Amino acid sequence: MSTPQRRAELAREAVDAYLAGDLDRVLGMMSPDVLVVSGPGLPESGRFRGPEEFRAWTGRWIEAWEEFDMEMESIEPVGERHMVAGVRQRGRGRGSGVEVEMTTGHVYEFEDETLVYFGLHTSLDQAVEDATAREESGGA
Repeated sequence: MSTPQRRAELAREAVDAYLAGDLDRVLGMMSPDVLVVSGPGLPESGRFRGPEEFRAWTGRWIEAWEEFDMEMESIEPVGERHMVAGVRQRGRGRGSGVEVEMTTGHVYEFEDETLVYFGLHTSLDQAVEDATAREESGGA
């Protein structure tokens, strides 16, 4: 089991690789059956299984933006397997030109150094609730 510090490093590595456009690096960090959940209230909300579904989901997300950036503002452990991050996202819609800025909550669950779960939520509180529930249920 990796330490909370190592799990935080892995989560930051995933965000940095994503922002650098290195999707192959992000996919390489994932379990073949990774579960990705985009919570209610977010565009493209739903449950996605495996790196290829993640690739399709994130591709649709990125296509919606002419400009998109995010910055991890905080990251804390929740239990033995989960990290919860507050992530500031900024973007300008493709076509509409509408500028959006919000803080989202990310949940990262690692088994050893492999990402087995990623949750995206509209708030840090929702991310903490998700991580806590997953921790209590053993990740189910």
